[in-house]
Amino acid sequence: MIRKISQLFQKLNPEPLETSSESQHQAIAGLLCEVSHADSVADLDEHQAKVSLLQKITEISESESIALIEKGSQQLKDAVSLFEYTTQLRAMDPEQRFELIQGLWEVAYADGTVDPQEEAIIRQVAELLYVDHSEYIRAKLLVVPH
Repeated sequence: MIRKISQLFQKLNPEPLETSSESQHQAIAGLLCEVSHADSVADLDEHQAKVSLLQKITEISESESIALIEKGSQQLKDAVSLFEYTTQLRAMDPEQRFELIQGLWEVAYADGTVDPQEEAIIRQVAELLYVDHSEYIRAKLLVVPH
């Protein structure tokens, strides 16, 4: 009887899939695209910021970064929520999460202004990744032009 129950639970809850670094890179690219497209303005500065930040955060080449950003931009139409991106990034350590939030702020500020929609997305991502509010604010203040 116990064995049958155990087998039932195994069928319902299969082995958790490990997130590959490629899917994490794609999730980061998707989040960068979400922020940059939140204000509905396609800006060259934001595009360059996305590419360079993806390279910096993931340590991949420029061509790989461009390809992931293009794929992320195309996937925006299909994305249902930020949750599908952030679930793949929860394995990141707190410093990596902070670096990602800081990168999202850099993309938001790349065009010189932060749209309320951009700020809302960054706040949601920080909450979904369990980034403390104080760290969220610290990341913002490190990027704000003085």
